[in-house]
Amino acid sequence: MQKIAGEAETSTLARLSGRRGPEVVREFPRKRVLIVDDNENIREMLSRVLSWYGLEVNEASNGLDALTLLTGNNFRLVLTDLQMPGMDGVTLAGKIRKKWPAIRIVLVTGMDRKAVERKLKAGCVDFVLYKPFAVNELEEIMASFNWKP
Repeated sequence: MQKIAGEAETSTLARLSGRRGPEVVREFPRKRVLIVDDNENIREMLSRVLSWYGLEVNEASNGLDALTLLTGNNFRLVLTDLQMPGMDGVTLAGKIRKKWPAIRIVLVTGMDRKAVERKLKAGCVDFVLYKPFAVNELEEIMASFNWKP
């Protein structure tokens, strides 16, 4: 991590590139992220990946717990599964969008694209990430947010 005078703290994603040492791949502003998924393995994997970017990650196993965590906290991004018991990801996204419109929302799902499109309400999510996905797909989504401090 580096701090530049007058700018927000940033996180650097680096990879080893042969004998030259680490190569900077991306930098993202330090932000809080909430991962919502009933599958602990998915939460853990996403948490590890997002932590590589230096993001502060919190987890919730369902929509109600997510709403509780969102209250009084400054999250900038929510990654939510579509199919969860109790409250599905589309319902959660709608509640988030209504109460916290500045939070970016990524719906993560293994469902068929056409089925997802039928479920989605206009404007309730910023992106849909279809499983299985590559880490660079998540990186591209995060880069597209153009986060400001």
